[in-house]
Amino acid sequence: KDLSATLLFHDRTVELQHATGYVGGGRVTASGDAFWPHQEDLRAHLQLEIQDVVLKPIANLQAQVSGALQWARLQGEQTLSGRLTIDPLRYTASFDLKSLIQRPRAILLSERGASELPLLLNIKLEAPRHLFISNNVLQAELAADLMLTGNASRPGLVGSVSPLSAK
Repeated sequence: KDLSATLLFHDRTVELQHATGYVGGGRVTASGDAFWPHQEDLRAHLQLEIQDVVLKPIANLQAQVSGALQWARLQGEQTLSGRLTIDPLRYTASFDLKSLIQRPRAILLSERGASELPLLLNIKLEAPRHLFISNNVLQAELAADLMLTGNASRPGLVGSVSPLSAK
């Protein structure tokens, strides 16, 4: 909704001194810079601070996240790294074996074109409590300590999910 930012331009450099925006009921602040050297690829860095932003990536899933992310592009590579805390998360889709089998197994974060650089992922996902699953099979509260790795076309999760309570 609301966005304010300060940009400085000098020769081949753009500096984002400070930006603040409000989205998903929370606040995101950003800073960073980009440099276009002669005859070389773009070099850029962006730092995001996320506070209580509600995400709804798919139906029946809602999560509130806070933390910090860093995006960098350097020497023909781009990375997204950082740490996010999820509190709470609610997943309410009913379990239906038939639709689970027919549904594609992976959710792609990006449809990468041939000319784009792959986005490498290295994001710590923490949820010490309040991961709620509520459906026709399970009522549970979980905790998670995960690492989002791989790239945007083939992401992976490594770590643990532990039950705190279940029925």
